[in-house]
Amino acid sequence: MKGLAFVAAVLLVACNTRAVAPSPTPVPTEKITFMAGFKPQADLPFVAVYVAQEKGYFHDQSLEVEIQHATSGEHIQLLSTNRVQFSTGSAGDVMKRVASAGVPLVSIAQIGQRDEQSFAVRADSPIRTLKDWEGRLVGIKSTVSADYLA
Repeated sequence: MKGLAFVAAVLLVACNTRAVAPSPTPVPTEKITFMAGFKPQADLPFVAVYVAQEKGYFHDQSLEVEIQHATSGEHIQLLSTNRVQFSTGSAGDVMKRVASAGVPLVSIAQIGQRDEQSFAVRADSPIRTLKDWEGRLVGIKSTVSADYLA
């Protein structure tokens, strides 16, 4: 009888033991480089990058981000050759580089709530959406953009 009680006790303990949860597999850290289009100033539109770095948001997403600064507008060239993975640039500059040199760039987001540049048409123009631009010639100013002035 004692043997049966012992087996019952062992089974009872075995049934009540919690299964050990497997350790989470660590996510490998991805190293990327962000190159700002100009030197840091107090009113940068990309100040969020510095905040994210300081607050550890990149680390939380398993990203190791190196922040660099362009010195003379080379950020688009470095981006197109994959020496940096993310950069800033005006929409006009990106469109110009893609159209004139076939640089494989994609604009993924607007940095701030408002951009310092925009595209405009006359009020009586038939262009109302991006689709309306298809097949049309678009003019872009050739002066140096603000990204290169700082």
